Amino acid sequence: MKLNSKLLSLLAFLPVLLAACGGDSPPAPVPVTPPVVTPPEPPVVPPVTPPVNPPVTPPVQPTPSDPSKPDWFTLFGRCEHPRTGQQPNGMPYLDIQGTLNDELRWMHSYIDDGYLWYKEIPTNLNMADYKTPLDYFAVLKTPAVTASGRLKDRFHFSYPSEVWSAMSNEGVSLSYGITWSRTPTGVLPRV
Repeated sequence: MKLNSKLLSLLAFLPVLLAACGGDSPPAPVPVTPPVVTPPEPPVVPPVTPPVNPPVTPPVQPTPSDPSKPDWFTLFGRCEHPRTGQQPNGMPYLDIQGTLNDELRWMHSYIDDGYLWYKEIPTNLNMADYKTPLDYFAVLKTPAVTASGRLKDRFHFSYPSEVWSAMSNEGVSLSYGITWSRTPTGVLPRV
């Protein structure tokens, strides 16, 4: 029975052991330290140097071709036969060497810009068919006629510079024959 007594004493002592180890109660939580995760190093990117482009030289435009100005402005004074000396008013002529084509282009551009009936100028005119600026000027007008049969443009004319200056200096003035004025008070009767 000796063996039985040892077994009995062990069994009696077992609950004490179990209670000391926590027995039937849940174990106390063991603090867990999360592992330290080190982020990966970013890849090393070498610096990028932008390409160096050589400077661009703009092309040289032949004269006259300034797009901000009409042909009549850039061709002004370019004459096939430039005048020299002084004008009747004492000022020098501003003519410079040009070509017949320069004169005709100037005339067409000026009329396109300032002629009342510019949309009615014939479109089939070829500058190369005209040997003088006066011949070309004579056709740069509307061919239309009014209901009464008169030319719509009865005012298309030219004078040589010397004749125009002489008439001007003698007090002759040409106009459309209309004068505008305004009554100062603006009340009827108006003038």
